Amino acid sequence: MSSQLLLRLGVWLVLVLLLPQESHGHSNKKPQEESPLVMLQVRKSLTQVELDACNSYNEVHAAHVDKSIMSSGTPKRISVSVNVGVQADVPIEDEGSAPAQVQGSGPDAIVPNDLFAVRDLLLVGHGAIFMQPDSAGAGEVKKAAIELAKLMPKLHPHEDCRRRMATLLEGSSEDEAMLKKLADEAWACLPGDFTINTFDSVYDPSNVTPTDGKTKEFQSAFDAKMPLLKDDSILGACKGSQWPRTCSYWAALHSMAYLADFHGLSAQFLGAVVPVIAGGATLCHGCTMHFRLMHEPMLSQNVLKDTGSMF
Repeated sequence: MSSQLLLRLGVWLVLVLLLPQESHGHSNKKPQEESPLVMLQVRKSLTQVELDACNSYNEVHAAHVDKSIMSSGTPKRISVSVNVGVQADVPIEDEGSAPAQVQGSGPDAIVPNDLFAVRDLLLVGHGAIFMQPDSAGAGEVKKAAIELAKLMPKLHPHEDCRRRMATLLEGSSEDEAMLKKLADEAWACLPGDFTINTFDSVYDPSNVTPTDGKTKEFQSAFDAKMPLLKDDSILGACKGSQWPRTCSYWAALHSMAYLADFHGLSAQFLGAVVPVIAGGATLCHGCTMHFRLMHEPMLSQNVLKDTGSMF
């Protein structure tokens, strides 16, 4: 069941999951040591759902093993570039000698700085932007965001962030304060020195005066619905993206999904991230409605019925 749900999430993110033939679930094998960058032919068998995703977005251009995000002590991964300019990262087991190299045409790698939107995934997610304020459904989305934050010491794709977030979590007791600290750390732990000055707009309800009866969270989200980096040269796969936060979500969620499966945390991860996205974390009306449609069996009646205004 968890593998099917992870596949659903991957397809929604427009990423083609290329899983090892013998590793569709949680593996008991010890992680292999990282290897140097090497190009690999795409030679994994695809399920029909994955093939449909490929057909919808043309062809898979290239795949390679990279060690830029997951460091020693975590599994290897295969990175797949698709023609929409988004690169997926899926860990793989070592299969011996590498096949002949292929020429890549997409971004070379997802780098740690591409994970900058983990901060918004937590904060915007906790804002339950597309839910009716103070409703039962909004409360469930907020709780899910807190549970997602608690998973970060295990699931954040960058090792430095996992280590620093684990230290923060040990010293936190109040849930919302803990989430805010971890969200702040999601910028601080990256090598790009991200601050509010890095972007042309930032989600920050504390500095917003709402209008037309909207909440501070909704107003701030509307004002920062499409944040752009003033200089995106520090990014890797998401460099040049017209939707950099969405690209960052894709990069982070895909890697987190594998780590969740690897650590036996698939149910907890999906139970947290699905309500968060359904509650409006993407700040995209169409994206949210499509996600809800695909994941309706996982959503509570409160989340489904307490939908609020969207943009």
